[in-house]
Amino acid sequence: MKILAPLFLALVAPAGAAVLISTTFTGVTSPSSSVLNNISWTGDSHLGGASSTTVSGAPNYFATPLSNGRVVPNVNVQNATGTAPFAVWTMDFTVNYTLSNAGDSLTLATVDLTGFAYNSGAVIQTAARTTAFSASILNSSLTTTFATGSLQQSIAANAANGAAFSIILAGDTSLDATDLGGTTGSFVLRISGVKPTVTEGGSYDGIDNLALNGSYVAVPEPSAALLGAFGVIGLLRRRR
Repeated sequence: MKILAPLFLALVAPAGAAVLISTTFTGVTSPSSSVLNNISWTGDSHLGGASSTTVSGAPNYFATPLSNGRVVPNVNVQNATGTAPFAVWTMDFTVNYTLSNAGDSLTLATVDLTGFAYNSGAVIQTAARTTAFSASILNSSLTTTFATGSLQQSIAANAANGAAFSIILAGDTSLDATDLGGTTGSFVLRISGVKPTVTEGGSYDGIDNLALNGSYVAVPEPSAALLGAFGVIGLLRRRR
């Protein structure tokens, strides 16, 4: 039986991190002040995203960047006096999931996004800016934070293409049916932006190319796992 343990582990070992779910925000619209609609998602077949979200901490989105698939909340993330508390915008994206088996799980690794800095006229900033972007994974009722991460990102002056970066998630990054509350349901991917320093001017910061990376870990049925293990054992015996 010493052979079975490593063989079984090999059968359930997760693959390397891949895109679980992502969006480029192409075609999004904002029909009312703080609501974002027509969000289209791609990724793992076990996951799907809600088509709308609502921003908090900002009255609305800038229209011109939105037409280019960039989501820029209309709020200066450093207030006029340059002192704390700074303005914070937050967007909660609902992610729907289906676990094929009760023992399956999601392993979360990073959140990728492209950050942008605009001025009050919805034009790309002509000076470098630094913003602290954060990403969190919460349960559907927003009462439990599973994993979180943040990164202070410098966005160069006149950066028409923004700055692409990854936020590493830490905490409970392996979520199963017990964590999530069932084999089907939803959880929340929360993205926030805030000014980390008072040494530079403010900016209106936004995002594009949002992706949650990790892996779907499927645990095979016990019968399938044993059949696979015994098959390998049979091959080893033949070699002897």
